[in-house]
Amino acid sequence: MIEGGTRSNVTARRAVAHLDVRVATAAERQRITRAPDTLHPVDARTRLEVTCAWNRPVFERTEAVGQGAHARSECTSVSGMVFRSAPAAGVLTALAGRE
Repeated sequence: MIEGGTRSNVTARRAVAHLDVRVATAAERQRITRAPDTLHPVDARTRLEVTCAWNRPVFERTEAVGQGAHARSECTSVSGMVFRSAPAAGVLTALAGRE
């Protein structure tokens, strides 16, 4: 979401941008967190303030996560249920149900 100014073709006194960033790895999260430090205003009369706040931890698909998914799959298959996991919007979503 970007907002600012009072009308078109007039330099805004203030503008704000809110970005929703999603990452799949802790390394990418660190890279994105450091990226704003490289931004600087083009015009010396302006000020740029960037804040970064993550509201969820990264859920990486590690070998241990894969082993856990496999174990859950085996457990649910005994009851006739099917367990699937799939990445969704930067968060691993687990689905269980009958096929």
